Amino acid sequence: MRILSGLFLGLSAVALSGCVSDTYDRLTNLNTGCNASAFAVNCGSALTSTGTKPKPQTVTTSPDGTTTTTTTVNTGNSNTMTTGDTTLILEGSTVKSTVGQKPGLSKMSVSPLDVTIAKATDTSNVYHPEIYTADNKISFNTNTSSNGNWPAPKTMTFSDSGSCEYNGGAVIKSDGTADPTKAGLCVSGAGGTGLGGNYKLYRAMSAPNAKNPYDEELQVWTWANSYATQYRDVTASDTDPQHQAWSFGGNYTVPGALPTTGQVVYTGKFTATAKTANFVDTPRPTLYSQSGTGPTELSGKTVSRNNNWRVLGDSALTADFSAGSVNGVLTPKDWQGLDGSSGGLSDIDVDQAIADNTICYNETGACDPSTPSGAVRFSNWQNYSGFMSSPITLQTTIAKDTHGTYLSTFSGKAFAETSRGWITADDGSNPVYGGFFGDATHPYNEVAGAFAFSAATTNPNDGAKAINNDQRGYMSMSGIFHGTAP
Repeated sequence: MRILSGLFLGLSAVALSGCVSDTYDRLTNLNTGCNASAFAVNCGSALTSTGTKPKPQTVTTSPDGTTTTTTTVNTGNSNTMTTGDTTLILEGSTVKSTVGQKPGLSKMSVSPLDVTIAKATDTSNVYHPEIYTADNKISFNTNTSSNGNWPAPKTMTFSDSGSCEYNGGAVIKSDGTADPTKAGLCVSGAGGTGLGGNYKLYRAMSAPNAKNPYDEELQVWTWANSYATQYRDVTASDTDPQHQAWSFGGNYTVPGALPTTGQVVYTGKFTATAKTANFVDTPRPTLYSQSGTGPTELSGKTVSRNNNWRVLGDSALTADFSAGSVNGVLTPKDWQGLDGSSGGLSDIDVDQAIADNTICYNETGACDPSTPSGAVRFSNWQNYSGFMSSPITLQTTIAKDTHGTYLSTFSGKAFAETSRGWITADDGSNPVYGGFFGDATHPYNEVAGAFAFSAATTNPNDGAKAINNDQRGYMSMSGIFHGTAP
């Protein structure tokens, strides 16, 4: 079997064997894996950087495919804090906060619950820009042997343009009129509202040729009683951050306040970064008549299946207090990856692609790429791949104290959906950490957490013959989730 060398730390732009084909048959069945008659050697090209950033790390790959990363720039962390927000630690897309190990910790200099950008006035309608646009700083204790190789904490600048889509750039004053001289309120659309909360972005960046270069970013999503973050140190690391962390915190449920029986269902959103590799990257063949010239084979496929992704989807978790568990499903709805045609980022709407499957495959007019509306549907359908609709399963246990009383946290494992043919890596790289949050009136009406996993879809799997010519398609993902009780 051929497996990508350094699979999750940087893919080289070469043709690969042992790839998984994501063919039309599998896509129609909303499945992933191989069609035995459609194997191909050409899996498409992975993305490489053409930038001139300095090399940040040395990656050593052993024969079994495991990697060791040595960071050489943007280091100096000396934090050894023993309290803070639970933090899932990754280095070069490799999970360091593995199952059964102590997760990392992080602290921000400004609490996200005090900085809700959608609330640009306080209860007395007095605008406080020093609070709502304040800069921030995040510190880490990764609880790993490489803690000192993480960056020293830096003041990160609030990014106004990256944080919010404003309502005309005005604050509504106490008399009901707009104040055009002050930053506006967040409205739905851009600015993180896809997660159902409020959003802020912070950045710290030096000149690329600085003696000690750095390039860091911090995303913060805030809900009524909880928050979650993604930190990325992308100093010279191209698409894989040399340091990445997902954290969460807030007003934790008071120990002992959780019920001991019954169930509560939480629904909300999740977001993640993902990488896919070793999939056959070919378009689906279609024929459309072009300006009366007769059938012409067309392809609207512009986004490689082997890509680095931004993922958004739905979360649905059930806390079973009788069983002491929190289990759930994260369902991807939107994937955004690099478009090889435009050089920008393109979104792929999972539900729309599935809904359009029949009309696009049958080449009906509604999916005709020669029309403006048809071109949008045709491109979305062509760029869609079966792995995009694969749900992620979370299986966790609620923590207890020595007296058997429920605490406010839960932990366990994440799995790619086995019914879709996925096998999740069983080396501890699939942790889930979460917590219950609330206020005095509703002490456990929110959950938030972080997760990660690496998985492969395999072929052949049948018992008709001895397995040979093994095929593998890979996916790694990490992110945060949130849910609210009705």
